[in-house]
Amino acid sequence: MTGDGARTTADRTGWIPVALSADLPVGGVMRAAMDGMDGMDGEDALDLAVWRARSGTVNAFHNRCPHRGMRLSFGFVRGERLSCIYHGWQYGEDGGCRHIPAHPDMTPPASVGATIFACTDHDGVIWVSTEPEPAPDIAEFGGEGLRSIAVDAGATALRNMLEGCAFPVSSSDDTRALKAEIIAQNRTSLVLEAGTGSVRRRLIIHFQPVGPNKTMLHLQTSPEASADLKIALSRWAERLRWSAENLAGVTKTWDAGAGEMRP
Repeated sequence: MTGDGARTTADRTGWIPVALSADLPVGGVMRAAMDGMDGMDGEDALDLAVWRARSGTVNAFHNRCPHRGMRLSFGFVRGERLSCIYHGWQYGEDGGCRHIPAHPDMTPPASVGATIFACTDHDGVIWVSTEPEPAPDIAEFGGEGLRSIAVDAGATALRNMLEGCAFPVSSSDDTRALKAEIIAQNRTSLVLEAGTGSVRRRLIIHFQPVGPNKTMLHLQTSPEASADLKIALSRWAERLRWSAENLAGVTKTWDAGAGEMRP
């Protein structure tokens, strides 16, 4: 990572999936988190602002404006810059401050800048790394974005659940699942395949650890999957979440203020 405007790259072992590419449109900003990075400023996990410039490139900043500490994920994309929502300070893709609205004629000092991390859009997934070493290619699994889902369970427990699991391969009956086998996997992802005869479908699952007992799953499926099958697989992902959280002993209740179920 760096705060001096120099983009870093990462060793393959450092790449973490943080979103599906389709979920971050041009000009969009989103918040993401990475566990196991010792956080910053006392945080339990590394808080990120991930944004896509008008040119289409993706960027990852520490989610804190160096001016007043506002979360940059609340900000706006202005061309090839990210603008903080609080006082409008604008930061280029290299992290350097480019414009201060209160002092429009001043050239911001080079010492002022957002902390940036290596970020790439690859094979339908956005990846971030804090590692400073050059990176080889990230594995290509050839999937199409399905959905991302938060699960209150650790990544290791979820991987164990997926060994020998079953998922639907037909949209006509999403409750009839066929046993899947793991045909490929690495540190961050695995590929499941299920089906009979010539009808076989793949489900690609990328793991984003957010905390010891919280994981974001980013799911992709075969490009030829129909819209109805994608709906069936999305429902399957919901059942996977509930199963994992039940095994973890997570009890959820309805939070009327947030409009969602929470532990």
